[in-house]
This record gives sequence, C-alpha cells and structure tokens, in this order.
Amino acid sequence: NKLQEKKYIRSNEPVFWGLFVAGGMITAFLTPVMVLVTGLLITLGIIDADHLSYDKFHEFASSWNRAAIILVLVA
Repeated sequence: NKLQEKKYIRSNEPVFWGLFVAGGMITAFLTPVMVLVTGLLITLGIIDADHLSYDKFHEFASSWNRAAIILVLVA
C-alpha cells in the first residue's frame, strides 16, 4: 500500500529544552539588573547599602510566598 501512514514517536525532549531555555531567559534578564544594583548604584551611593542587609532580607523572606519567589529565582 503506497499511502501508508507514518508513525511518529513522541519525545519528551522539547519539555526539557523549554525548561533550560526558560532558566537562561530569567538569567539573561536578572544578571544585568543585579550588576547594575550591586556594582554601580550601591557603590555610587544612589541606593543605600542597608537595603541589602541581612535583617531586611530576612524580613522580606519571612512569608511563605516571598520565600517561594526566592526559591524559584535561586533554583
């Protein structure tokens, strides 16, 4: 039979590549911001260095939803 249907095998590979690309995109957006804040704005005195102190960060991460945001960004 000349009109036989082709059977395609589904792969999970696009899902894993999508996760990899999403991580790269988040890194591409966050790295320049972190360099700007920690490398320029704090050293020039535009942003007060106390905003990145342990006490302020602990206060921010005390709630579960903010801690989840930090976990997603770090992971």
